[in-house]
Amino acid sequence: MTLADIALAELERRVAQANAALAARQRSASQVQALLRPWAAIAAKVGADVRPLVVPHPGVAADEVPIWLDFCPAGERADHALHRLAEECRRATQVAVWRAEDGSGDKPRAAGLLRLEMHLSVAAGLPPLDLTRPAQQAAA
Repeated sequence: MTLADIALAELERRVAQANAALAARQRSASQVQALLRPWAAIAAKVGADVRPLVVPHPGVAADEVPIWLDFCPAGERADHALHRLAEECRRATQVAVWRAEDGSGDKPRAAGLLRLEMHLSVAAGLPPLDLTRPAQQAAA
């Protein structure tokens, strides 16, 4: 799987969850779009076509910025956006890996997110991902 495939699969999973929340009236359409935009930006950053799945951020002109920035707040600098998106991916990756270790999560998804997180973190200049659980950190 390519990074675009991994990111698109994660976005599609999140779209399905968001649609279920929308159908159950747990979230509004604007809340759902706000929750999905970071993952749309991540997927677009690695080359996935996300426009059929998520509405771009209001006020961003697609012709003036790279496509992945269409899903970031207007005026956000590319380096700040990349850092924020890498952090978003990092949080999801930690949870996915911990769940996979516990047997309650999908190991291929966790492995894919690890690849995606590493790519984004290197691009954003972040240090390596720490997979130590909070309880383990406190005991150390």
